Amino acid sequence: MSQFAIVLDPYAKLWVVYLLFSILSIRKNMRISSTDSKSWIEIQRNKDDDFPSFQFRAAIDIEHGTFSACNSSLAFLNLRKFAEEVDQFILHRELRPFLEGTYESYLKLRQTDSNEILITFCIGDTFCGCKSTDEFRLHGSFPIEQDILTTLASEFMSLSK
Repeated sequence: MSQFAIVLDPYAKLWVVYLLFSILSIRKNMRISSTDSKSWIEIQRNKDDDFPSFQFRAAIDIEHGTFSACNSSLAFLNLRKFAEEVDQFILHRELRPFLEGTYESYLKLRQTDSNEILITFCIGDTFCGCKSTDEFRLHGSFPIEQDILTTLASEFMSLSK
């Protein structure tokens, strides 16, 4: 079996990274996975709404069970500011980027004492029935790889446009 490798000069590598970021910005959705790839969060921009709304989904696998939630139409109240805070968080880990959403939904990042990057979230929704209003929430957190922070900052900035 023959093996081969493609060797790219530094300029070509930058071009590949630029193309990947361009593709991500066109896609207008993103997925963040845990370090063990068992849990994830997904945010997708809804194209047909008259206002910037998003689908916010998550699945958490705790080995003996899986929890999941989806709000198919919520608004993020500080998306651009959050994207900027994530970008600053790359160098200043004492910051706590916080993305606030409707229905008490949120997403936040922090560095733990053991230098892990932890993403914490809540996906909320409300059902207005005939007799009462019921609120639903999924809270969770999981560690993410540090090397995806630059990509996260770029993807959140893209979602805010």
